[in-house]
Amino acid sequence: MPLPESYWPKKKLGSLSPTNTVTEYEWYYFSIPRGVSTVAIPVGMEEFSPNEIQRVFGPAVEYAKTLAKHGVDLIVQAGVPLPCVLGPDFLDELVGRMQEASGIQTTANVLSMVAGAKRLGLKNIALANKWTDPMNQNLAKFFGREGINVAGWATHVMTPKEFEGMGQQQGLDLSYQLGATALKKYPDADGLYIGGGSWLGLPAAVRLEEEFGKPVFSNSPAYVRHRLELLGLWQPIPGYVRLLALD
Repeated sequence: MPLPESYWPKKKLGSLSPTNTVTEYEWYYFSIPRGVSTVAIPVGMEEFSPNEIQRVFGPAVEYAKTLAKHGVDLIVQAGVPLPCVLGPDFLDELVGRMQEASGIQTTANVLSMVAGAKRLGLKNIALANKWTDPMNQNLAKFFGREGINVAGWATHVMTPKEFEGMGQQQGLDLSYQLGATALKKYPDADGLYIGGGSWLGLPAAVRLEEEFGKPVFSNSPAYVRHRLELLGLWQPIPGYVRLLALD
């Protein structure tokens, strides 16, 4: 008996994953519609340095061609901090090369974060993450290109090896503490982005949004929404944060 078309894959995402461990993917796979699958290529990032970012993306064109052979409908450079090491010009060139080589629309997680802030109408956002000041300065440039100011950030700097070794509770606590610190430190901020996919930031975002009365989002709400919008599959997901509840 042939498998009915209702069970066939509708869309396929291609992802260049920075590491083998992305905690928020647990929620991502729960939230996407049935029939959307992902083909992921881990790039094996070991540290946040210019040489390391150049190394892991050296084969980017070949990665894109491989994903194209798997029939993906959208290619995503996953991992917000990677382009934050080298800045917007680097990412623009990288995404352009991958899209040209594959013939498939290509985007990046950091662009999903900016799209999320724009969707919320934010103009002066605060940041909470595990990244260095120079990386946050580059992240601010991504927001700035779309007219969004970054009020400031609260950080606890960690290497990829360190944050991959965090327990779930430690990550939950740290994401909440940094988020609360950022919102208190920058009271004029009209929203908060909790950055990083190696901790489960969504529960902290939900709690902080309730406590402070301002929009708060972590990685997964922003990239779930942006990817589904690009695939023409977006529908509101109530019960979490404002970004997911909006039409």
